[in-house]
Amino acid sequence: MSWFSVYGTGATIFGVERAAEGRVEFTVWLSLFWTPLIPISSWSAIHAGETIGAFERNYFADLVRIPHDGRRLRRTFLGMLLGWLSTVGPLAIVISRTNGRAATTAEIIVAFALTFWTAGLLIYLDHSRKRKLRRD
Repeated sequence: MSWFSVYGTGATIFGVERAAEGRVEFTVWLSLFWTPLIPISSWSAIHAGETIGAFERNYFADLVRIPHDGRRLRRTFLGMLLGWLSTVGPLAIVISRTNGRAATTAEIIVAFALTFWTAGLLIYLDHSRKRKLRRD
């Protein structure tokens, strides 16, 4: 079985944890732009590979459906919430401060820094997830 997403929208794998015997446990979430919205199902499997491009697809062998792990769901949801609050919240404040006037140099620097922070956070989380999926 495989799941895929296009730029983080679709069925995305979050909450990856390594398990015994080279297996990984994870939850498939319905997501929008790398934001997990609804947990679909949880699985234990052996990661069999991936294709990367606009359509990211992971392949698994020996899939076993497992019950949702409340701790993993909470961690994924709270991580997403903290990510949004740490990136979009300050950016919204900067935008609201400049309503009807030009932004100052400091406000522009903060806006760009927050944009780079968001991109860096997404890249880090994606690399972390992929590292946990591989059987290194």
